[in-house]
Amino acid sequence: MTDVDRRIFFRALPRGVWRTRTAHRASRGVGLSVVLVLACLWAGPVPGRCAEAPAVTGIAVRQAGAFVAASPQEAAATGRRHRLAQEGAVIASGPGAAFGVIFEVQGTPAGAPVVIEAGLVPPGDDSVPQRWFVPAVIGEKGQAVASFVYAWEAVPGPWRLTLAEGGRVLAEQTFHVGGPPQAPPVPPLTPPVASTSLSISSTVQTPAQT
Repeated sequence: MTDVDRRIFFRALPRGVWRTRTAHRASRGVGLSVVLVLACLWAGPVPGRCAEAPAVTGIAVRQAGAFVAASPQEAAATGRRHRLAQEGAVIASGPGAAFGVIFEVQGTPAGAPVVIEAGLVPPGDDSVPQRWFVPAVIGEKGQAVASFVYAWEAVPGPWRLTLAEGGRVLAEQTFHVGGPPQAPPVPPLTPPVASTSLSISSTVQTPAQT
């Protein structure tokens, strides 16, 4: 149910994490390189050695709506499997329906790769939301898309898509699957009760004169 941009996946990982030494290197050299990598990752930027650590200040949702599968040519060119087909918060219910957001990561430095955590909260149950990771770049647009594979997954109601970084939820969007939200029923008007007036008449009898 997720869409991942493969082109920037490895860009989103720190360089020292995915670089490995060849097996014939001496163990001492490998240990030293690991220490230097950890120093760069944990000690912050060091002039001439470590790149500036990215700092995400916010996530802005630029567009939201229904997505469709991209053509193989488009997917190869953009690295994304879906494209936005129609903006809006109302999503059709059924297998194959896809919805999500196009977002922009705000922060410094521009062009730094980051990883955004997306969460999907179904209607009426926020205890265990579905989560996946989306590679992104500060100052550039990315997309987080979820889709239904089976009909039973498309539960009608409000679905909430959240975007977080570093444990902070920085943006969210609500989608209404199966139709617009239903307005609460309006209670029928009660006809006014007719007012009744009580008329009291009294008769005073005077004694007869003899």
